[in-house]
Amino acid sequence: AQLREELAGLGPDVDADEIARVPYLKAICDETLRLNPIVTENLRLLLEPLELGEHSIPAGIGVAVSIAAIHSDPELY
Repeated sequence: AQLREELAGLGPDVDADEIARVPYLKAICDETLRLNPIVTENLRLLLEPLELGEHSIPAGIGVAVSIAAIHSDPELY
């Protein structure tokens, strides 16, 4: 409803650049991408050993960070 109000306030002869500057539209797009990221994981092959907390991961092992899991963590968002 808030977005509809902002867009309606632009008038009938609005162009794409004006629509792109609507603050609530940007907030909706940012939140949609946070909840549904285009890239859900970041995969890497370790070229050298990695100490991660109490874990030792040798070189040559594949590791991944789940962006979707981070973006869904209520302690972060």
